Amino acid sequence: MRTRFLAAALMLSAIPAFAQTNPAPEDQGRSVGTGGQAMKLSPTPSNLPGQSTTPELSPRLPAAPENADAAQLLAIARSALAAGQTGAAQEALERAETRVLDRSVPPSQAHTPSADPAVTALGAALAALGAGDVAAAQRQIDAAEKLLAAPATR
Repeated sequence: MRTRFLAAALMLSAIPAFAQTNPAPEDQGRSVGTGGQAMKLSPTPSNLPGQSTTPELSPRLPAAPENADAAQLLAIARSALAAGQTGAAQEALERAETRVLDRSVPPSQAHTPSADPAVTALGAALAALGAGDVAAAQRQIDAAEKLLAAPATR
């Protein structure tokens, strides 16, 4: 009985070793892709409310700096819109919204949505971008920048 248990334990412990002998996937270390093909950068926004067509998968968007704060990300979004790079603007707006949503609340209020007006302005900017209204998106970015700069509202 003891021998059978020991044999079973040895067999089970060998399984992870076999799993580690497989070669690394072809696209390891590269951008996310399908079938080993890296996804291309997208100059246009996708998967936003208001778009007439929504792809199943969002294309890979250009990355913004990891350590940028919300105000810096809004400046990046403004520059991207001026250059016609709405995909990069979308990425910067989404990251700015995430920075603004980062808050500390008691656990009992964790389910309560943020009432920060800057979050509302950023959501409106993303919706305008999805609808193809770059001018409205720019106005909402301006509003969000003013709200972020005003210490009384934060």
